[in-house]
Amino acid sequence: MYCDQCEQSVKGGCRVQGVCGKNPETSDLQDQLLREVKILAYYIEKGGKSDEELDLFIVESLFSTVTNVNFEDARLREQINAATKHLARVKFTLSKPVANPPDSLTDNPDIHSLKQLLTFGLKGMAAYLDHAYLLGKKDQEVFIFIRRALAAMLEEKGVDELIALNLECGKFNIRAMELLNLGHIERFGRPEPTKVSTGAKKGPAILVSGHDLLDLEEILMQTADKGISVYTHGEMLPAHGYPGLK
Repeated sequence: MYCDQCEQSVKGGCRVQGVCGKNPETSDLQDQLLREVKILAYYIEKGGKSDEELDLFIVESLFSTVTNVNFEDARLREQINAATKHLARVKFTLSKPVANPPDSLTDNPDIHSLKQLLTFGLKGMAAYLDHAYLLGKKDQEVFIFIRRALAAMLEEKGVDELIALNLECGKFNIRAMELLNLGHIERFGRPEPTKVSTGAKKGPAILVSGHDLLDLEEILMQTADKGISVYTHGEMLPAHGYPGLK
């Protein structure tokens, strides 16, 4: 096993089992899916036609390779199979033949590091975009950048070009967070300073982490008046400030 898909990996890469609990097969499937979406983006950038379904598929695939998000191998295989079908459809729309993308591996540590940094930035952006999309918020410019950045990692790019792409990624990450913030405010109201109780009660409970406020809302609705306590953890702590979730 070799997995360097997150900042938690041991000594630059987990080699026996992921510190997150991930096994080698899952790690390989996530790497394969990431490679498939890069190839898909590459052919779109070379003239293949894209649409909202493809953009959302790329975002969801990136999101599903984030640590602790998707350890279901069957689901990852479904995404890989879907990527193959999407790629065939995109190739069919090309106006002229396009050479296969080159191997993205490199011995240059600077190039490798910059591509990895860009990959992690795109994964984080995808998480925000996916949540924002479910709240009805999207921005075509962000989707276009993601495709361009993914394709660039299969091309010969120099250090300066990759630094520029990483800086752009930062800009579009902020835009993705703006979209999510707008969606949250429209759905749950503008957050306000709020006192939060700590501790626990006896009885059945659900602990919610992550930052999917829609999921939290659904859990609150499903557990209402059932004697089930719902606790927040980590990234979910700000949920207490939204009037619609109090």
